[in-house]
Amino acid sequence: MKILRADGHILFAAKGYKIFKSSDSGISWHEDGTAKVRPWKVGLARHNILSGIFREGIFSFLHLNDGVRLCIASKTIFRAEACSKIYLPAFTFPKGSRPLNFCRDKNNNIFWGEYFLNLKRSDPVRVFFSDDTGKTWKIIYEFAKGRICHIHRIIYDPYEDKLIILTGDRDNEVFILKADKKFKRIDIILSKSQKYRTTSLIPLKNALIYGTDNPKGQNCIMAIDRTNKKVHKITEIPGPVLYGCKAG
Repeated sequence: MKILRADGHILFAAKGYKIFKSSDSGISWHEDGTAKVRPWKVGLARHNILSGIFREGIFSFLHLNDGVRLCIASKTIFRAEACSKIYLPAFTFPKGSRPLNFCRDKNNNIFWGEYFLNLKRSDPVRVFFSDDTGKTWKIIYEFAKGRICHIHRIIYDPYEDKLIILTGDRDNEVFILKADKKFKRIDIILSKSQKYRTTSLIPLKNALIYGTDNPKGQNCIMAIDRTNKKVHKITEIPGPVLYGCKAG
């Protein structure tokens, strides 16, 4: 099984298109539900190599306060009502296979950004949001055609009650942005350098910690000071960072 989310002693994990839950830190597990997909997709997801090639299976998961659960799979967001074991399709991604994450704020508003190849930079890149626990999705912001390649992640910053948006990939497309939750105001924190290209950022009280995602240069763990936006290198690392989390 692949661990999708940990909230204290409660864990959620996936195997293919089935989701499992543990309430005792992984000692025991029970089936939480199944995403309703076609049988051939279930078959592909059972094989490690084929599931990787065709991007089958469940990748991201969100458990809301009222018991509703959401998950991201290939091309689709699935949603299960509280106490239901059936995850039904709620949204199909028009571009790319999937976004890299869900972002939830303190009011249970949910955001995600488009992540697709966009080789010719010929498409705008959009941010979607839902204020009804994932039943419906609307476009809340759109990056103009050619401004960025895609959105790596959107992260909620609980210390400022703002959203942090990470974009890539070329130097002029790299941004770490801060936005209010209506996207009426967007401020640039850092931009236009591979030193600021990241797919994973962790908000802390005094700093924003991130790992660089530079496929051709030296990668590092970095810290952005909240007071003056100065960037400090914490340590060099041997390769690009794709994921990070805070534990404890």
